[in-house]
Amino acid sequence: MRKKVTKISLSFFSIFFLCCSLLAQKQLDSSKRLSLLFKRQLNVNYALIKLGYKISKPFSKKRVAYRKKKVLQQRYSLIWEDQFDSFNNKKWRKGQLWGSFNPGALHQYYSDDAVEVKNGQLYLWAYYQPERISNNDTSLTIPFAIGLINSDKSFFAKQGYFEARCKLPAVAAAWPAFWLTGRKSWPPEIDIFENYGGKNGKTINKQTQTIHWGSHKHDNHQYIPRKSKIMRKGDTAFHVYACEWTKTSIRFFTDGKLIRKANLNPHQAFWMNQEMSIILNNGIEAKYLPKSYGEYERNALIVDWIRVYQKNNE
Repeated sequence: MRKKVTKISLSFFSIFFLCCSLLAQKQLDSSKRLSLLFKRQLNVNYALIKLGYKISKPFSKKRVAYRKKKVLQQRYSLIWEDQFDSFNNKKWRKGQLWGSFNPGALHQYYSDDAVEVKNGQLYLWAYYQPERISNNDTSLTIPFAIGLINSDKSFFAKQGYFEARCKLPAVAAAWPAFWLTGRKSWPPEIDIFENYGGKNGKTINKQTQTIHWGSHKHDNHQYIPRKSKIMRKGDTAFHVYACEWTKTSIRFFTDGKLIRKANLNPHQAFWMNQEMSIILNNGIEAKYLPKSYGEYERNALIVDWIRVYQKNNE
């Protein structure tokens, strides 16, 4: 209704200004009058377009706003949380079940010492500390330690609302993440955020959300990455990062505001249809490491709390 009123008002003003222009130019010769009228009409239309944009913009923002409070009011109940008053070994595994490093990232390994709880917050560190690690019949020296925790010791969920309050490290090569991964296989995976410090740490506030599905064994794994610029000071202030995962869609939020939505087609929904564990980790993007590894700046992904909600009827 407001759109129609706005369009009618703009049309009225346009006609009114056109009539005024015609009367004012009555005494001019026809060629000058037409030229001047054309220029003035362009200016009027441009001004009205700008006015219309300013009038309609608040309404469009209001329509697309999707708040956490709305989500949690839809019969959601808190089913799992950690306030990190201490580290709970019954809830969390330090590192991954399948090993102390990822064969695709031989510059970093998962270290128990890089996971620390203090002052009611979880610190997942990343720093230079070479470690010699046995791998089958060989021995590797991996230079960087990172902190990672996985809920696969105690908790899996299929669908729900997942959120964590975090502060990100704004240093070069930083790669913190909050994600979900399949209980029985990989994929599926939902990356609620992967943020990258890049060359100098200034891009840490560009949030990346990714959905992985398909069969890794048959080499038909697929994914959809999406990037969003989030608020400034993501490295100096805490923000709440979340996703609402349903049978038909995945919505991503930052501080309760919807920033991305992915509708799942039947094929994607089929592959996403399994329980997932929760992972929080710091990490290092190898291509932005300094030439001298000893110059790498020690940093931490700091987590204040994590919560999981599910609909009461699911």
